[in-house]
Amino acid sequence: MIRWLDEHFLEAAERAIYPDEPPSFEDIKGMYWNEYRRWQTGTHRPLFESDPALFNIEFGKHVEKRREERPHEYIVNLLHRIVHSHRKVPCLVFDNADHFSIEFQERVFQYAHSLYTEVLCLVLIPITDKTSWQLSRQGALQSFFTESFFLPTPAPELVLRKRVDYIEERLDQIGADEKGRGYFFGRGIELSIDNLRGFTSTIQTVFVRSGSAARWIGSLANADIRRCLQLTREIVTSPHIKVPELLVAFLTHSAMYVNDEDTKLAIVRGRYDVYPTGQSSFVQNVYALTTEVASSPLLGVRILWFLNDTSYLRPDGESRYVEVDRVVEYFAAMNLDPRSVRGWLEAMLKFGLVLSYDPTAAGIERASRVEISPAGELHLEWAIKDWVYVEAMAEVTPLVDRESYEQIRDALGQALPFARRKAIRLFLNYLVSEDAKFVMVPGHGAYSGQRQVIEEFTKQVRLLDNAAVSPSTGRFGRPHGRVSAWNQEKGFGFVSPVGGGADVFVHFRDVVNHDDDNLPIGTWVEYDVVESERGPKAKSVSVVELASRRPVGGVNARPGRGQSEAAAQSE
Repeated sequence: MIRWLDEHFLEAAERAIYPDEPPSFEDIKGMYWNEYRRWQTGTHRPLFESDPALFNIEFGKHVEKRREERPHEYIVNLLHRIVHSHRKVPCLVFDNADHFSIEFQERVFQYAHSLYTEVLCLVLIPITDKTSWQLSRQGALQSFFTESFFLPTPAPELVLRKRVDYIEERLDQIGADEKGRGYFFGRGIELSIDNLRGFTSTIQTVFVRSGSAARWIGSLANADIRRCLQLTREIVTSPHIKVPELLVAFLTHSAMYVNDEDTKLAIVRGRYDVYPTGQSSFVQNVYALTTEVASSPLLGVRILWFLNDTSYLRPDGESRYVEVDRVVEYFAAMNLDPRSVRGWLEAMLKFGLVLSYDPTAAGIERASRVEISPAGELHLEWAIKDWVYVEAMAEVTPLVDRESYEQIRDALGQALPFARRKAIRLFLNYLVSEDAKFVMVPGHGAYSGQRQVIEEFTKQVRLLDNAAVSPSTGRFGRPHGRVSAWNQEKGFGFVSPVGGGADVFVHFRDVVNHDDDNLPIGTWVEYDVVESERGPKAKSVSVVELASRRPVGGVNARPGRGQSEAAAQSE
């Protein structure tokens, strides 16, 4: 490692001091002046007096050999040259050391300090706050004089915006008429300038204009900017975002819009149709983090809730951290096996959902205290009330109840909004039912948050059941309402939309999941709306809940609001 640092530092230093051409012989003689004088007046004096040119050649060979064999010495002489001849202070920046282990970063610091002790210079080593924590307690930062400056991590939205600004700046430099050459086209990009401008607009649409996407990315990456950019790349390459369609929209001057649900699908499912279990480094299935010891599938949610409550009540400094033993004891009072609790904490630490007070702790056995991470906070939020996340996990979470498994599988197989809601409702009910087999929540006030966990799941089940509050657009909802009139002989009727508005005409041939040609009044249906000459008309109609009441006789129809009886008969 030291050899590598010497070689690369030497090259960087020479480029910085002599950007146009390599150092001249006079520069080299100045760097090794003491050595030059020793040769000149001592061991090589006869050669200097008889043949000065050959003397210089031999000295040049000597310095070149020292440069190759003792690069650190050459670097020190080079820095001395900057200080004493150029009258400048070298500023040495060792960036990106935090890509590596703390031991590696400590060695880089010691290397930099070895230069600092030899030459007047300013040394900057950007490291993470975790590295600072470790080194300040038992490492080089404590052993040597240093000054630490703690800088805030930039928000992911700001970083992404800077990236977009940079691309647009380069596009302006290239020129609007440039085709197929320039900065971008040497990097395997085969788009025209217009398409590149469209791409930057697309990136803005997905990541910058939507504050939600930037927040999700920052949380899942635990504010690590490199991981933020990695997740951003994964989102852009996901088929759920439909970047090609956004480019077409830009080029055709159409409206560019990315649904938050699509962005979330890209984050959760990546390049796949289903959540790739065990392959995502950002999104984890908190209902099945570990199966080594049988326990409640909501144990992960309960642990995150407990740590989140602690973080909220004690937001400052080290008080946010909770002793691992205390976490185990807390859940032991709820009848949960300590082995299970430790196993889930181990998995959460591994996946970055909780953070250890000691950043070097590789496992829960070495971690004395933990806190919830930003990724853990977002997983808690999604696990309780985000339908995109819950649906994805319902598809892949192992279930111990065969009937629940088959019902959820059948509902997901329909790929219709109301069926998706049904699958989520079934899955949440299963989670609550299984949790009740393992957990007994004490009545003490310290456990009020644990009671609230089940309340939140129950609230979501009610929302999934309630037609009046279910979404009217997107992955989990379409316009919906109740059948208000039906003519069985003609095979058509009307739907009164939830929330009011003109009745919508519906014909039986547009119903996709009901074989009977009769839709009883009060039947709950979802549909797409198209405008016809006579008013709104329902297409791709799905029966969500069939009413028990059926019309008496052949006709039980009334004109829809805004539609006459004659128009309905004609329709």
